[in-house]
Parts: sequence; C-alpha cells; structure tokens
Amino acid sequence: MAGDRHRWGSRALGPTGDAEAPTDAGLLLIQVDGLGLSQLERARDRGLMPNMERLGATEPYRLAPVYSGVPSSTPAFQAELFYGQEGAVPAYSFVHRATNRVFRMSDREAAGAIEAGLAGRGLLGGGSSYSNIYRGGAAVTRFSMASLGWGDFFRASRPRHVPIVVLAHGTDFVKTTFWSVWELAIGLPDLARAVRAGQPLGEELHFLQARVGVTVVLRDALVTLASIDISRGLPVIHLDLLGYDEWAHRRGPDSDEALRVLRGIDKAIGRLTRAARRSGRRHYDVWILSDHGQEPTEPYVETHGRPVSVAIGDV
Repeated sequence: MAGDRHRWGSRALGPTGDAEAPTDAGLLLIQVDGLGLSQLERARDRGLMPNMERLGATEPYRLAPVYSGVPSSTPAFQAELFYGQEGAVPAYSFVHRATNRVFRMSDREAAGAIEAGLAGRGLLGGGSSYSNIYRGGAAVTRFSMASLGWGDFFRASRPRHVPIVVLAHGTDFVKTTFWSVWELAIGLPDLARAVRAGQPLGEELHFLQARVGVTVVLRDALVTLASIDISRGLPVIHLDLLGYDEWAHRRGPDSDEALRVLRGIDKAIGRLTRAARRSGRRHYDVWILSDHGQEPTEPYVETHGRPVSVAIGDV
C-alpha cells in the first residue's frame, strides 16, 4: 500500500525519464543535523532510537565518528560533501569580502552566491536535495537555502494529480496534524516556563513555531518526498532532518527535550529504510550521517561581562 501511495506521488511530481528500472545501485543519504556522537550514544542507551539499533543488529552497519571540518557547521560540511570543497565558508555568518556584506547562510542570496562559486557537477546530480544549504547539483530541490521559495510548497509537474496524492497519503496527513497539535499543546506550557525563567518572549515564540514546523511538519514532508523519489528510482537522494539541531541550540545538546526529538527522527529513519527496501526501481544503499556535533557552552558576555567584540577591540 505504501509503495502504491508513493507511485501516485511520483506521477504527480513527474517521471524520472527512465522507461526501465536502472541496474546500478542508488544512494539514500539521511542527515541528522547537529547530532554529535556522544548524544547519539546517549539516546541509543535510553532506547530512543530502536530503528537505528535494529539496523546495527540485523545489517552490516557500524557507528563511526566523522571529522566535520573547520568551521564545524552545516554550510562548510555540505560544501565538502557535495562538491569536495574544503573551507568554503569561514563561519555560518561572516563578512563576504568580495561584496563587503554580511553573509548569513540561512539567507537565500548568500547560500546561492557561495554555491555558485563551488566547482563541479555535485554529488546529487540527477537526484534530489531536501532541506539543505545547497542544491548539490540535484534535479529536484526543495527547502534548500540556495533556492528556497514559495514554489517549494506548491510545485508539481502534474497539478491535476495532486489531490489524488493528498488522498492517497491521507493517513500521513492525519498523523502529521495530530503530532503538530500535540507539539503545540506541550509547547505552550514550556514557553510559559521559559519566559518565567528569563528567556525573551519573542525568541520563545519563534522557537514554538520551529518546534511544530520543523520538528513535525517539515520532517514528515521530507520523509514523504524522499519516499516518492525512492519509488521514482532517483539515483541519489539527500535529506536533512533539522529537528534535533533546533532543540539543541535552544535547550542544550544534552537536554532531555533535545534527545526526545530523536525518537521522532528515528521513526522517520525507519520509514525511509523500509521504503528503500521495498523499492522496485533500484537497490538503495542507505547512509545515516551527521554534519557536526554540539557542545554546551557559556556565552562570553555572561562569563566576562562584556561582548567578545569589545574584548577584541581592546587587544
């Protein structure tokens, strides 16, 4: 039934161009953004990631550390992963010397300008790229910073089929709606506690939107889109699951709240690996990776009573 749903989706999004099933293997890359090795091991020990545990027990998977490079950030890591370019950016936010402007890599113009300077075809050529900084040469790109736009939400090559796809995935939509409401219900009391503890109301409201939109809605949308691409037989598929990273930045990488998000991410990994096994178009190798880890730190200004920029200026 799941395969049938995804085949309907593949027709709505457009064909791959291959009349027959390819003979070479495909690659599914599932990135869990910002998840460090120690946090992964802690979540595994708490039983929060049974699907990953099952992969390690039943298939030849092994857990290995990866050096994310310097700077330790998604834009730098993905530039090297997709294009083989080391040190493509000096930080997530920096002064771009060619334009003398501040580039923040969550900005479409900045991400597009950096990717335009990356040479090569890109690892994702002919495939799909979801929720990344760069497109990576992909033929299908959605929710990636370098090309983000309203079309990511509504684009389909055969719009008349979209209602059928929505009906076919009705159960998925119901589940997403339920968990969105649930996240909102537990998020409002959490917001109140954080504000009483001194957190800015505006930042907490923004985080409430992110915990619903990113942790639930975007995650489920990416899983559905990637599963459809598996049914289509695209050669390489990369999606970045952002929920843990959002929580880790706001509540701390070792917090119970951040680790709890990994349960939903693990379920997403389970859905994707099952879709890969059922693929009738080609055999898929499935890789699960993280771009960098995080460490709990104290802000310089809280420790020393002045911003780091002032301290540097004095030196």
